[in-house]
Formats: sequence, structure tokens, C-alpha cells
Amino acid sequence: MNKRRGRPARGGPSRRERILSEARAAFVERGYRGATMRAIASTSDVDVALVSYYFGSKGDLFAAAFALELRPARVARGAVGGDPARVADRLLRAVLLTWEDPASSSSMRAFIESAMTDPELLRSFREYIEHEVVDALAEQLPDPRARARAHAAVQVIIGLIFSRYILRLEPFARVPPREAYRILRPVVAAAFA
Repeated sequence: MNKRRGRPARGGPSRRERILSEARAAFVERGYRGATMRAIASTSDVDVALVSYYFGSKGDLFAAAFALELRPARVARGAVGGDPARVADRLLRAVLLTWEDPASSSSMRAFIESAMTDPELLRSFREYIEHEVVDALAEQLPDPRARARAHAAVQVIIGLIFSRYILRLEPFARVPPREAYRILRPVVAAAFA
């Protein structure tokens, strides 16, 4: 087996597509935790450095494998910098801004709808959220109950996403984003409290 190292030569898109195909299969078959970048590289017949070159982190590989423009881990990590007391505000604003943009949220909406009918894909997505989103939030909370608080906040955010953007429950689905923020801000803040 001749694994290619370093930067890709011309014709890289075929290797890139092979990596994405193997990653999709690995994440569905073994779950997010069970699929490793090293194993995906091996089944793609490339060096793990090439996988990192193309995709960076495992979370980014997951998002690319399922063509997710909206990347929950990036949204969460973008919200955690700064004053820990303001994490709820930043997270809620980031989620609303991201999901209000049809260009970035349409692929995620389609992915979630697909995952709801595929137990293996749903398990992998659940593990991705647990590892990439909950952990990112918990790392920023300065107490022993950080993980429980991060879980509570993520559950509130998932409720927001499902009610407003997936199920489109009225009247909440049509209130302006600022009003949605005003309504949910105390709930998200309480989850972090």
C-alpha cells in the first residue's frame, strides 16, 4: 500500500472525494467516537497527514463528509471565548444568526431530517454533538457541574432549532430573530446558571 504523504499532487479532488466517501461510511458504521482519522486515512489509502491537510480536525471532517455548511462545533466554539458569564448570550445569538441564513442552514436541516430516519447516522450525530459541542461549552464553565450545565444549554438550543427551523411550530417559527432572542435568552441563561 503506497500512502501519499504531504501536500496533494494535481488530481487531488479524487483523493479528497475518496476520503469523504470513506469518512461517511466510517461515521455511520462506527459512530463519531469509533471512527478515527487514522482508520479513515488507511481505508482511503492515504496518509493521515493528507486527511488533516484537507479537513483539519475530525469535527471538520465529519461536517465535510455530510456536506454541512453549518458546523455546530464552530458555532459553539465561536461562542465560548470571552467572559464566561456571557456565554449564553453569545451562543444564542450565534445559533439564531446561523440558522436564519438559508444558505448555511439548508444542508443542516436536510442532514437532521435524514438522520431522524437512520439510527446509525443519528447515533453518530449525537456523539458528534456530545464530543464537539457539549465538550466545547463545558470547557469554558468554571465549576464541577460544567458538563451538566453545558448539556442543559445544548438541549434548550436543540429545542429552539427543532421548534423554529425543523418543525416550524407557530407562532414561534415566524417571530423575528430579535424577539426569539428576547424570549429564549432567560431560558438559555438559566440552563448555564
